[in-house]
Amino acid sequence: MIFLHGWLHSGRVWKDIAEHFSSAFTTFEVDLPGFGKSSPIQPQNVTMTSYAEYIYHFINEVTNHTQKPVIVADSLSAILCLHILSNHKFKFRHLFLLGCPSDGLPNYIPALSKFIQLNWILRALRGLPDRVLKIFVKDLNVITLWNRSIDANPLIYSIKNVDPQSAHNLLAIMLEPYSPEINYPTSKITLLRGQYDRLAKPKTLEKLSAHLNDAPIIEIPDSGHSVMLENPLKLIECISNHLE
Repeated sequence: MIFLHGWLHSGRVWKDIAEHFSSAFTTFEVDLPGFGKSSPIQPQNVTMTSYAEYIYHFINEVTNHTQKPVIVADSLSAILCLHILSNHKFKFRHLFLLGCPSDGLPNYIPALSKFIQLNWILRALRGLPDRVLKIFVKDLNVITLWNRSIDANPLIYSIKNVDPQSAHNLLAIMLEPYSPEINYPTSKITLLRGQYDRLAKPKTLEKLSAHLNDAPIIEIPDSGHSVMLENPLKLIECISNHLE
């Protein structure tokens, strides 16, 4: 069972959910290049294709090209899985795409990116004490968080262990909409979103579902974009029900 994180997160955000499923599966909480404990790749190589190929080869390596894994991919990684589906015939038992912003990001984020050097901001944030970062994560993060009662430690860890340039370059790529060209029939795909998700809105998932042979859409209550931290028990229940 492979868990893939979103932008500015790391595999650490999946720790509790992965532990729940570890009695039935071998679980992997993957750090994408430049996030968590993974080394960054060269800035000129930061593309959706290069990151998608990284995930594709990782999946093949840990499954030995024969097993069908369960894959849970959040946000950025959900888009990367769409790239893989467009370019490879890879086997999976079930693919959960969580909070997939396939229509691109809201207009105010590209506007802000023109005036803000994100890489310098991230360098500054990494040097702040944890107690200050906790305020930033829980009180100032209105874009991705709805439930402020979350454990902030996985997000603090992720911010302190991100490569600022990788995050900066990836955000610029994520601004554009992405319509997957799936070249073969897909099944066993479920689209998930938090009830108050500001980045993956209902119309976005409806359009994506149409590209994926009317993949079912499930809404997780009492959560925003970071569902795995805001309502982990409901997310576990949803994944378990579909696997059964």
